[in-house]
Amino acid sequence: MNTLAMKDIPALRYALCDTALFSSPLWSRPLDTLQPIHVLAFQTRLRLDGQRSEGFRLVDLMLSYIAREVTQNRAPIRCPALSMAGLRENEVA
Repeated sequence: MNTLAMKDIPALRYALCDTALFSSPLWSRPLDTLQPIHVLAFQTRLRLDGQRSEGFRLVDLMLSYIAREVTQNRAPIRCPALSMAGLRENEVA
């Protein structure tokens, strides 16, 4: 079954089309398979590139859009990465 990915959410596509997330493998990953470890790997890559704050900003924005899609019944109810919603930059080493 083909499930919804970030690339399928118009508002997210518009908001993030010129960011590192757009060119990330996360962009095409089905939301119901998006695990926290995938998101942490993305943040780590940006941190290693000297863009720690940008990584947190993008993830926060991404999770906000996904949560909105879930609450409006346009995305799979099960999106494991949503457990990271609200995680702040100072809470992660």
